[in-house]
Amino acid sequence: MAPITVHEALHSEQPPLLLDVRELYEWRQVRIPGAHHLPMNSVPQHLADLPKDQPIVVFCAHGSRSFGVAYYLRQQGFDAYNLTGGITQWHIQGGEVEVATR
Repeated sequence: MAPITVHEALHSEQPPLLLDVRELYEWRQVRIPGAHHLPMNSVPQHLADLPKDQPIVVFCAHGSRSFGVAYYLRQQGFDAYNLTGGITQWHIQGGEVEVATR
């Protein structure tokens, strides 16, 4: 799902859950406000915590890891999508991010 499409969906009547599957050190550096953080390797143990009645947009740094997680979630019955280009493209295309202060 393209960043602009995700941005529009976030302002719809049924906004998606943003799921950040990057590692903790990546999440600490930069993140999308309001996104839920769940490292990729933890997803299988937390399926019960994810909504089945809400779209889920999965993202990582560039979209590779999240592509696999979105596929896995669809196999488990979730309405899941990959954020094309990850948080990198999200930010390049004007999406809001929070950056850690050092």
